[in-house]
Amino acid sequence: MGLPLPRRLGMDDLVDAVDIMTQEFFDDPLWRHLLHDERKRRRMLPEFFRKFLQRGIECGEVYGAGRPLQGVAIWVMDRHGGDWISRPSEAAYMDLLLDPSLTSSSNARTIFSTLDALQLRHAPGPHMYLSSIGVAAEARGSGVASRLIKPFLALADGCSMPIYTETVEASNIPLYEHFHFKIVQTISVPGATLTIWSLLRCPRALAERKMVRGMGFEPMNH
Repeated sequence: MGLPLPRRLGMDDLVDAVDIMTQEFFDDPLWRHLLHDERKRRRMLPEFFRKFLQRGIECGEVYGAGRPLQGVAIWVMDRHGGDWISRPSEAAYMDLLLDPSLTSSSNARTIFSTLDALQLRHAPGPHMYLSSIGVAAEARGSGVASRLIKPFLALADGCSMPIYTETVEASNIPLYEHFHFKIVQTISVPGATLTIWSLLRCPRALAERKMVRGMGFEPMNH
């Protein structure tokens, strides 16, 4: 039996969720690149996450751990492949791209287009997508991230679905590798001192079959 999923957040959780995600991503390399000026970042990032999380909550994609809230994760179930491109929360990105305060609107478009292209390349069919995850500063190192990830791994395995995510923080990679994600591509974004790591986790049964074949054996059918 799989682990129970974290609770879906509602609009009454929005303020706390925005605070957690703003803390988590304030010094993120992507946001430091897009919003060099710390004052602009402090002003714009909460507004971005308010729009992003509000639309995600409306879609039932935002999950949380702890009362009071200690961590937030946005999980998207893409049942057909490419569905995530048109989901309502993507509008938050588009609002951001058009904001004149950005370092470079065209550069922002390039970065987000690159992220979309990577996901389409490595997860073209049905899959689960870990869009974002954040943990409150005072709760880091206490297992909150695991509580927001592990139940979805079991769900994905049960559905035989891969999970895709990406990161621009090298320090995040060991956490994902702990959960059997593999780096499938690493790219440097033109015109930015920014590296994107694409990570994919195969369903465990499928991953085990691939490992056996890689050793020169054919898995036995039961």
